[in-house]
Amino acid sequence: MTKLLHVAAQKNDEMNTCYHRLRLTITASVLLAMGLPAKAADRDAIDVAPDNKHQYLLINVRKVTREVLGEIHTKIPTAQDGRIKLGVGCIFSYLASDNDERVVASIRDAMQLAEQTETPIYIQIDGEIWWQGRPDLWNWWDPDKPSFDSDNRHNVEWTSWGSDDALKIAWLNWGRQMLMLPPPNLMSSRFEGRRLCGVTNGQSWSVTFKFNCYFSLFRHRRQLFAQLL
Repeated sequence: MTKLLHVAAQKNDEMNTCYHRLRLTITASVLLAMGLPAKAADRDAIDVAPDNKHQYLLINVRKVTREVLGEIHTKIPTAQDGRIKLGVGCIFSYLASDNDERVVASIRDAMQLAEQTETPIYIQIDGEIWWQGRPDLWNWWDPDKPSFDSDNRHNVEWTSWGSDDALKIAWLNWGRQMLMLPPPNLMSSRFEGRRLCGVTNGQSWSVTFKFNCYFSLFRHRRQLFAQLL
């Protein structure tokens, strides 16, 4: 099972670059069709009073890097001071890692890059889809793997009314079929408690509140902070 998931993950990585470049091509075509301004002479048609809220057109990326942001700005140049802004969205899955500080650091680094490159950013915090870093919550079937606990069957979805039919795998269709771990049981009190609180060095804290301090990076650049979900 673990080997199968690893192979699937490798194939997903190979597909990511192709999908990223395809998204850029499609986005560029959409922008041209919309007439999104790329030059100062075109901006007056859509700009409004400066105190109005900004609007964002966001490209979803797997990881926020300087190379990715540079490619977006190069291929889709837009007016940085216009009301409609081109930015990126990224999912940060804090249950995909067993180290909460690493997740916080990745969010901090993404926000710093966004500020340095004048790129609006949309941050989505995921505690449901990707949770491979927490076998203590889902491994109910393999005693030879870390954190085995038969009671974990109550933390995953079932295909019937009984825990004997607890899932071991699942498939996610996000444009292509991806082999996944079983989806979590959102009604499990144990899963919900772990999902809301990270555990580092035996000390629990809310991941969401932990990185609030990094919002200060945008205290003078609010237009770069598209949203937090």
